[in-house]
Amino acid sequence: MQLIGTVLPGLSVLALTYTTDPSVAVVLLASTLCFQAFSVGGNIAYIQDVAPARAGFLLGLTNATGVAVGIFANILTGYIVDSTGSFQLVFLLTGIIYLVAGAVFCTMLQGKMLFDRAS
Repeated sequence: MQLIGTVLPGLSVLALTYTTDPSVAVVLLASTLCFQAFSVGGNIAYIQDVAPARAGFLLGLTNATGVAVGIFANILTGYIVDSTGSFQLVFLLTGIIYLVAGAVFCTMLQGKMLFDRAS
């Protein structure tokens, strides 16, 4: 689920970087958001599998981190669009971040139990 939720949106956003047709752009943006939804199942299930005793804390931590990054990303997006007059670099960076996240998840995270009981 996590792989689908990172690689496919990444590829969609990278394709969005190079499209000039508004209809294609809408389809690519919609598919990006659709594929992104798969990461919810991957992320939440992974946390519950490897740390059931700390799942609430870790999920809260990942959500708080996501909110903080989202705030920073909006500021950075505004700066990039103001500087370049285009969303092309924003889409390119977003696609790269998706693909790197998928690679990190698949290569570095293991399904090994971290916290199996409350202590």
